[in-house]
Amino acid sequence: PDIAQLENFKSQSAQWADIKVPGEWSMQGFEVKPGTAAAYTRDFTVPADWSGKNIFLRCDAVYSDAVVYLNGKKVGKHSGGFTPFDLDLSSSVQPGTNQLVITALNESVADKLASGSRYACHQLGGIPRGIRLYALPPSHLTGLRVITKFDSAWENATLELETSMAGGPAELLVSLKRTQSDQSAPSVLTDHKVPIGSASIPVSRPAKWDPEHPNLYLLTIKVVAGGKTVQTITQRIGFRQIEVRGNQLFVNNQPVKLRGSNHHEVYPTTGRSVPAGIHRRDIELFREGNANLLRT
Repeated sequence: PDIAQLENFKSQSAQWADIKVPGEWSMQGFEVKPGTAAAYTRDFTVPADWSGKNIFLRCDAVYSDAVVYLNGKKVGKHSGGFTPFDLDLSSSVQPGTNQLVITALNESVADKLASGSRYACHQLGGIPRGIRLYALPPSHLTGLRVITKFDSAWENATLELETSMAGGPAELLVSLKRTQSDQSAPSVLTDHKVPIGSASIPVSRPAKWDPEHPNLYLLTIKVVAGGKTVQTITQRIGFRQIEVRGNQLFVNNQPVKLRGSNHHEVYPTTGRSVPAGIHRRDIELFREGNANLLRT
């Protein structure tokens, strides 16, 4: 539907019904004809302390062809029912109340190519994963990749960072600290300055990560622009190097035998939209069964 039709529908409240998001529409008793779009609408107010920031919409998944409108204006679209996407709403957000509308096309080309509804034996249409608004400063990280590599003796390591930025000039300060109950543990790195793009940082004799010894470190990256810290990102990492040699898999130079299973993201009463906590419980059950591999 176009935005004029949506406004007409909204004026006739009897045509709108509440639906749980995340959730599939067919699992909640809604029927949508193939090739037809269903519309979701919600009003929101932007917090006052977001002034001057870039405002984004993150959709973790909309199945399977989505068009997004804000305050009557089309702001973006996305095809693919299992992948997240972000849209910059900064130029379309207004003070006070804003109206967000998301349409989802039923049995789209993306659905047919994936054989999603056919494989599930019911329509997968809807918004099966979370949606949220978030705000970032004008200068912010847009990409972060962390790689750990060991030397030939498997003692010392290199922490490799691949980063990308949006906004004006900035520098990155990197800190690394072992995560453990002893908060007085010394930091491995403290505000180590690195350039945007690629950086390699030597780390002496880090504690290795493996499934039986999940040693972790807390990586902190500060984005400094104009002499001020405008963004701080934290992430837990483990020092591990994964290699395939011939038909064997090695983790930190130790051979690993894979024992695992297929795992389908599905729940009896909600379909592909899995309730909170179930993913963790699934992993715990697989772990109790000595599995170390899941094919999703």
